[in-house]
Amino acid sequence: MFSYKKIIQTLLNKNISVSIAESFTGGQLIKAFTDIPGISKIFHMGLITYSNKSKNLLLNIPILTIKKNGAVNKEIAILMSNNLSKISKSDLCIATTGIAGPSGG
Repeated sequence: MFSYKKIIQTLLNKNISVSIAESFTGGQLIKAFTDIPGISKIFHMGLITYSNKSKNLLLNIPILTIKKNGAVNKEIAILMSNNLSKISKSDLCIATTGIAGPSGG
């Protein structure tokens, strides 16, 4: 069975720094990390880049790239993670993108 707590504890034990850029999860992944005692030792940064504007302003994702294929695709997720890595200097950067929200998707 999948356990995010085990993964986070492994990152803590190995002192692997982490930053997260979330889109469709709206902060839920960041909360899962920050609910763990001692996480401040490795958690550098959490950005909620829900809108295309925030992806552009905070993560330097070109608006034209987003308009070309939309914000929900592999290219955007990779750009989010790579650009977060440049900003945060974390060992591990996680990015989420997808379709969700109050009405699902």
